[in-house]
Amino acid sequence: MTTSRPSTSSRALTIIVWGLGITLLVVLGLVIWFSIGLQSANKSAEDEAERSIRENAEKTMAQLRQRAEDGELTDADIAESTGASQSVRAVNRTAEEITITSELIGVSSGVFGSRGSELCVVFTFKQPLGRNSESSYREIPSCPEIRFSPTTQPSQS
Repeated sequence: MTTSRPSTSSRALTIIVWGLGITLLVVLGLVIWFSIGLQSANKSAEDEAERSIRENAEKTMAQLRQRAEDGELTDADIAESTGASQSVRAVNRTAEEITITSELIGVSSGVFGSRGSELCVVFTFKQPLGRNSESSYREIPSCPEIRFSPTTQPSQS
């Protein structure tokens, strides 16, 4: 009785096919793993940027409150409180209140560079200003065009 053995070239071809199949599966697994990791890292960076914005809003509000304690909130006070990370879009002064609309920017490091986030916030101070004056801030969907710069007078409404 004779047994049939696969030829050497047939075994070599089988080994090559299996090797290529395993290599393809490993590469595919790495691509999927990398994609999931990249999405997770980018989401974390976006979350960090948004957290940075909210911390910035709290810090700005505290600085504006402190500067309003003397009964005045000047353009210089506003410019110093908002700092370089924000863009003051509008300041409106009425007998009842002062509103400051500002675009806040949060930045964090992502996998392929920095990630940024923007938020428009309106800071409101009820008149008369002083140590115990009522103040708050709220987010709005979009910022108006810039109508204020510390070197010009804000519009009187």
